[in-house]
Amino acid sequence: MRKQALLLALVISATSLRATDPAGFGLWKEVSVKTPAEELSHKIDDHKFSWQGLGSYDNHLIGISHREGDGNAELHETQTDIMIVHSGKATLIVG
Repeated sequence: MRKQALLLALVISATSLRATDPAGFGLWKEVSVKTPAEELSHKIDDHKFSWQGLGSYDNHLIGISHREGDGNAELHETQTDIMIVHSGKATLIVG
């Protein structure tokens, strides 16, 4: 009986420790990404582009971009872009 109580206490404490995300951690489930992406299609600017931030972590910025055509060239000397094409097609020219 005592072993069972100890095991139950360990399970409860482990569950409560995992209840909050650690600092600098972000989790975006499908709805938190899909909904802004759909809304961005209605906010296209003259450059056929719209953007919404999802989170900021020290020197990291995470967001969703929506493009509906060719855009202006981008130059980032201190930033890195990670591109994921969700639908359609894209051509990325580097250099």
